[in-house]
Amino acid sequence: MSVNSKRTKVDNDCMSVSTTVTTRRETDAMSVAKESEPRKPKRDFWNKKCSIRKGTLVGGKSKNEDAVFSFQSEDGKVSAIGVFDGHGQSSFAAVSSRVSTKVAKTWFNMLAAEMPSWDVPTWKQNFDRLFAKMHEVVREQFVKMEMHARKKNRCPGSCPVLDERGVVRKANGFPIHGGTTVSISVVVRKENGEQYVVTAYVGDSDVIIAKKGKHISLEVATEGHRAHNRREFMRIKNLPDEEYPVKLDLVYDVNGVKDPRLLPKIYNSSGELNENVKRHPSMYGLYSSNVRSEPATYAITPTSIKADRARLANTRAVGDFYAEQFGLSHTPDISIQHLSPHESFYIIAGSDGVWDIMDYGDVVGWIQDVTDYGDLQEHHVAEYLEKTKRKSDKFFGVPSAVDDASLCIIHAPTSSFETSV
Repeated sequence: MSVNSKRTKVDNDCMSVSTTVTTRRETDAMSVAKESEPRKPKRDFWNKKCSIRKGTLVGGKSKNEDAVFSFQSEDGKVSAIGVFDGHGQSSFAAVSSRVSTKVAKTWFNMLAAEMPSWDVPTWKQNFDRLFAKMHEVVREQFVKMEMHARKKNRCPGSCPVLDERGVVRKANGFPIHGGTTVSISVVVRKENGEQYVVTAYVGDSDVIIAKKGKHISLEVATEGHRAHNRREFMRIKNLPDEEYPVKLDLVYDVNGVKDPRLLPKIYNSSGELNENVKRHPSMYGLYSSNVRSEPATYAITPTSIKADRARLANTRAVGDFYAEQFGLSHTPDISIQHLSPHESFYIIAGSDGVWDIMDYGDVVGWIQDVTDYGDLQEHHVAEYLEKTKRKSDKFFGVPSAVDDASLCIIHAPTSSFETSV
């Protein structure tokens, strides 16, 4: 989608000019009258705040492992949404997403007033700190949960709850597997008409930016941290061997194959795509993981790891402390899109429970259809999530395979600012 990346200036040269002649006496009288009138407060460029709608729906599991949040400053200059898709052992997955949500809310309440003045390096620095804080708070919560479990079961075990690598372990020594994706988008609106979206993310909860109009026009603001992402392959490959002697393997998944040695690798050692698999996916037993026919892929611990194995859909996440020693990262990527103030936009964040079953254009088309008759409401989001659940059930054919689904939407309306004479 074509997005205006230039600052939009208000044109003050298009004011109408009267040709009527005014005498000096009349001018003096007008000046006195004008001075006696109370001055009108300076108008902000934005006369209408962004609106936010969100929802989440449990899939085929007993507990919803997704979480969502929204925030808006009182002056409307900062609006934010976030989607958190928990994964791993169920209770730890749900805790990861919910705890991270609470940390993010606190962060916005503390710093929102400063955000309009942040430059790109400051955004990056502060988001790095936020994601590190979420990561540590999730670890602290895992420790509390494991200590409670050991006390309840009267099984202290010989293994410490937290080992020297920061991995939280059960009484039997096996690591706790759990974490969450995080995608946070912030719309910042300045008084001069400048407007932009900052998105920070780990994992595959994609964010798209769509321009409101007769035709669907959108841009994907995220580049999912999946095993099929070549940048992620190179990031892991280039990690120092001294710190990461063993690194994650990025592989295609094959139906019915459990032995990781039999799973075909996505890239060769130089980072080139495995052309044999690309040309003949069906021969290798690959299957589509979503409606875009993208093959299912995983980041796994290599065969040299015998006792503890990791198998992850993402190469970055908050949590997943065991996989960090092999190259998983909780450091977010950041993207910034500048938006014209003279057009309306939708910023849409969703978990893969939505994006695996709905094309990006389908979601944008639904929003545009709904808003033809009025504003988007939360019940519209709830109804759409029910639709994704029904479609997912048909697509996968097994109710238990239906993922939790979440959507958060910011509508950034156009400014109707009028220059006053």
